[in-house]
Parts: sequence; structure tokens; C-alpha cells
Amino acid sequence: MKSSLHVENVTQANLRFAALSLALSHGERGWGRRLLLGFRQILTLFEAVL
Repeated sequence: MKSSLHVENVTQANLRFAALSLALSHGERGWGRRLLLGFRQILTLFEAVL
């Protein structure tokens, strides 16, 4: 069972991800999108480990 602290950390990470997505969508799309996909994969892997 995931602790409430873990859930809070994941929620905060997802909010940061959403903010980053929004920021990058207004910037350079090529490298920004690749960076974003890589970041999302790392976050998903991190969640799976915990």
C-alpha cells in the first residue's frame, strides 16, 4: 500500500510535469518534446520502483 506521503510526492511531480508541459508547448517543440517524453518515462519508472 502506498503511503500518503508517496501519493503527495507523485501528485506534486505530476503538477510539475503539467507545468513543464505547458511551458515547453510554448517554446521550441522539437527538443522540448523529446526532453518531456524522456522525463515522463523516468517519472513512470520511478513510480514503478516505489
